[in-house]
Amino acid sequence: MKSLVIGLGNKGPNYKNHRHNVGSEIVSKICEIKDIKLIESAKFKARIGLDSNEVYFLVPNTYMNLSGQPVALFLKNKNFDFANVFVIHDDLDLSVGNVRLKKGGGTGGHNGLRSLIKFLSTDTFNRIRIGIGRPKVSEDVSNYVLSSPSRSEKLLIDKTIETVVESIDMITSQDVQLSMNLLNKRK
Repeated sequence: MKSLVIGLGNKGPNYKNHRHNVGSEIVSKICEIKDIKLIESAKFKARIGLDSNEVYFLVPNTYMNLSGQPVALFLKNKNFDFANVFVIHDDLDLSVGNVRLKKGGGTGGHNGLRSLIKFLSTDTFNRIRIGIGRPKVSEDVSNYVLSSPSRSEKLLIDKTIETVVESIDMITSQDVQLSMNLLNKRK
């Protein structure tokens, strides 16, 4: 089944280990394990790879708030059903280390999702939400997502990354509802 997996994050090495980059980190890890080369594409403003099951992997080479532009450019001449598009992103509303698969929905205040919805003119794509928790009451949300997690949080996030890496073939090859039932039960 032809699918697209998008990993959201900010471009550049200064953002590499930040909470906000967990989506791009996961896609990079999947591609590393599957021995897929993510190739720079100036045309699409993204790094793109393809596996033997017709699953495309895409990491935008933009800042988070412009993530929708490269995805829209890529999808412009491709025939994808949005039911087979999966966006991996950080989520403040989930506890650190939790993962949830969700069909469609709003932005939850996430600028990357906001950009995707704007450029794609739809919110029907699937989301693989990676919990990063909320900042302390006195801490600014922007500073929180643009900082590295603590050592204990990183261990929980790394377990979540492993779960998604191990589950990505299942997620992209079967009914989303079935994948939701299996993935969302995990802690």
